[in-house]
Amino acid sequence: MNGKPLSKAADDLLRKVVQGFQESTEHSIVDPWDLSYAFIADIRRIEMSSEDLKGDEVLDVLAMASNVNYIELKEDWDKLSIEERKEVVHRIIEAMASLGLMSALGTIAIYGDYSFLGLDKYTVKRRIR
Repeated sequence: MNGKPLSKAADDLLRKVVQGFQESTEHSIVDPWDLSYAFIADIRRIEMSSEDLKGDEVLDVLAMASNVNYIELKEDWDKLSIEERKEVVHRIIEAMASLGLMSALGTIAIYGDYSFLGLDKYTVKRRIR
């Protein structure tokens, strides 16, 4: 968010969660943008609660989203200050949102409705070839 370099533990946590989430979306039967939305909503709900990022509730969501072992994530999480946790969580949200958006745009490009351009999908396919 503010562009400061992350500590090793924060960077490790960020990398594990984002890579795990990306791999999970590739193998899920749920559309990636739906997964992104659901996990981001859960994280935001926790951020707004009285527990905020002091506890481990958000860590449960990150472990589910990334399919990474909870204990492995907790080792990095426990090394972070509240400010570092906020920074990492916000970067994870940004990455999840980006992955979801890229997936949605890719689907629109493939199956999209081109009527707003005055074209049907067959005309578009012919023009692409």
